Amino acid sequence: MDPKAKACALVGIRRIGRAAIIKEFIKDRRSIFFQFIKSSSKTNLLEISSTMSRFLSNDVECNNHIEFFDDPSNIAKEERAIFVFDEYTYLAMRMEHSL
Repeated sequence: MDPKAKACALVGIRRIGRAAIIKEFIKDRRSIFFQFIKSSSKTNLLEISSTMSRFLSNDVECNNHIEFFDDPSNIAKEERAIFVFDEYTYLAMRMEHSL
């Protein structure tokens, strides 16, 4: 990871407005807000691949949660951008169950 890149995790009880605050913060910035769903890891990875492809204007394919972090990491080397992944635990739980 680039030493200039920064990561932050916001955790806490459900339904207190974290997502709304984050959406307000990123609204005028180059950013992606992606919300994982309670579904298979394959479905979530296909959706995030599609979202990242639109954001980058080229094809992105995430086959696992390790590859999923490659693209934001590479983008951060070239430009400032904010990536918000809400409900990441839905992806992580499904990946864990598929091992």
